[in-house]
Amino acid sequence: AFDEIPSGDFFSDSCPELSLYWTSALNALLFQILHLSLSVLCFDTVRRSGAADAPKIPIGNCNFLVILMLHLVASFSTTINTVSCVGGLAALGGTVAISLLLARSVINQPDYLT
Repeated sequence: AFDEIPSGDFFSDSCPELSLYWTSALNALLFQILHLSLSVLCFDTVRRSGAADAPKIPIGNCNFLVILMLHLVASFSTTINTVSCVGGLAALGGTVAISLLLARSVINQPDYLT
């Protein structure tokens, strides 16, 4: 009787290894971690540049460009899922690892909490 009930998993042609539920869950988890680490970078950049008091964010500060580029690379890594979901998740994981290393370097600065 239970053999006739479908499993409920959905697989794409480009990713027969992982169900779409797992792929979506891993993408969501990695993006949450990315957003947390980029928030640390962004708030620290704003605090150090004085942009919170100024009417405009200074263009010369390349930290905002790094934050933007990391998020752009992470977003584009999800388009790799149409070719290979493992490659897309690996690219997203690498981007998250870079952002975590940058956030860790910011947090480990001696004047971070002052």
